[in-house]
Amino acid sequence: MRGGAAQPCERKPPKSGASHPRPRIPSGEPYPSPFSHTQSEGHGYMSPTLEPRDKPGSRRVHTKSRTGCRVCKRRRVKCDEGRPICRNCAVGERPCSYGPDKSPDTRLAGTPAGPSSFSSSPGSATSLMPGSELAPLGIRTRFTALHMVLLYHAITDMASLMKLEGDMHPIIARALGSAHTDPYVLDQLLALAALHRSTLDPDAAAMFRHEATELQTRALGMFNETRDSISEATFIPSFLFASFVGVHILYNTLSDHQPTVGGFVGGFVNYMRIHRGIRAVTSRYWDDLLRSDLKPLLYVTQWMEEAEPPSPGTETAHLRTYLESTSGPSTPSTNATLEALRWMQWVLDLKAQVSPTSSTLGLAIHVVMAWPLIVPDEYVENLYQHQPEALVVLAFWGAALHQHRDFWVFGNAGSTLVQLIAAHIGPFWTDALAWPHAVIAKDRPES
Repeated sequence: MRGGAAQPCERKPPKSGASHPRPRIPSGEPYPSPFSHTQSEGHGYMSPTLEPRDKPGSRRVHTKSRTGCRVCKRRRVKCDEGRPICRNCAVGERPCSYGPDKSPDTRLAGTPAGPSSFSSSPGSATSLMPGSELAPLGIRTRFTALHMVLLYHAITDMASLMKLEGDMHPIIARALGSAHTDPYVLDQLLALAALHRSTLDPDAAAMFRHEATELQTRALGMFNETRDSISEATFIPSFLFASFVGVHILYNTLSDHQPTVGGFVGGFVNYMRIHRGIRAVTSRYWDDLLRSDLKPLLYVTQWMEEAEPPSPGTETAHLRTYLESTSGPSTPSTNATLEALRWMQWVLDLKAQVSPTSSTLGLAIHVVMAWPLIVPDEYVENLYQHQPEALVVLAFWGAALHQHRDFWVFGNAGSTLVQLIAAHIGPFWTDALAWPHAVIAKDRPES
């Protein structure tokens, strides 16, 4: 037997396979995308029990960090200093923020305290609109000239930011209209605009990325404080926030250029956990969203629900046949990987209906972004454990990313992911990775 621990058995994957039934979401529940929602049980928030628990009686040993987040410092635990939210806070669903640890209030780093927030100094929120409902905003947020530049960028380039068609005015109007009650929406919108600008202006990329991180950290802190009080009056701001933050964190995950599979998978699992958790907060308000002024922008979900591929494709048939023939007795783990593969074929089948030159190419991109949100939680656990079968399925998603690498969020992450996985699991899985390798090689320049 060749290879190492990544080889499940000596049998090589077969050269061909049969088609398979298309997976289904329960009737009446929308397919998820950055501008949709998932309500189905099993596709919601992933259980935050990914790390093994400490043995009874054991003491945690950690290295003191002077640059960790506030929460980890107060809890006296080691912080991985992940931005915008560290792993400990993500697992424990705690508001994560960085900066000097002052009094145990809820102000963010750099926010003025006390009555001075209401001064009439130039640039303060209250000096702009004294006595108005925007006055309390000065306590929590400050906006600068750079933020105005970012707002203009969001207004003029929202279609590129979110890869949507149609009138973007309702999105901007909602973000601005809720700034006095739900300022985390505007903060996250500006953060996403800063991130996008960093990809367009190499000379100022570092500055824009820093600003994106600061704005998102501020937004996440405020959202975490209000997530338990979502109501009919606030579900739209929460939904918009989930849409913006999902794209933002996905970009960070894909652009991190991790040199190992372990590094990428760790960040990817963290992205899935955060995004699913935020979306779960507003899931019960989906019908209300369809009756709101955002309905025209939810066409992606409608298309996903109504599209019926004429027949399943064969891109994943080879791998499916192999997995079904070698998995042995059915277990939740093996079934989850097979289900994730079925969803991958569903993604590829829907993508095939969109012409590469069509003005609706964004539909295909949203389908690709939906896959991490609809795979079973057990599959995510398989990924976390670096099971080779789960990694091979992830390589197919990497190939789908590569097919849309012109989208600013994806870039060259797809080809990098396929190559990392192939190197990690070894030559045993070469045949199973034939389609992802073919997609990558198709656009590779000849030497």
